[in-house]
Amino acid sequence: MSGIEVERPLQTIYDEIRRFRREVMARMDRLEATLEDCLPADAGAHRA
Repeated sequence: MSGIEVERPLQTIYDEIRRFRREVMARMDRLEATLEDCLPADAGAHRA
């Protein structure tokens, strides 16, 4: 059974949450870029 270990310091848990959030945001950015690449050229004009 997996779960949060009560023994771990809150800072460690906080750091893991921040790392997870960064990974998720990076994946979302890559997904967005992939989807924009699939759009017609004029539809993605807002992208720099």
